[in-house]
Amino acid sequence: MGVERADLAGLRERFLARLDVVGNVTVVARELGVNRNTAFGCARRRTGTGASRRAATGLV
Repeated sequence: MGVERADLAGLRERFLARLDVVGNVTVVARELGVNRNTAFGCARRRTGTGASRRAATGLV
């Protein structure tokens, strides 16, 4: 069963909006039925956080 591109964009928007409220990727992923790793990837792309950014901010 595939997901249409428009459906995926809507799900991403709902995920990110809910993430702003809840603040926990795992909780929001569970609520929306999204794979946790996929959710973390979406959140990372949105915020631009990655290994280089974590190193620059001392979070490593």
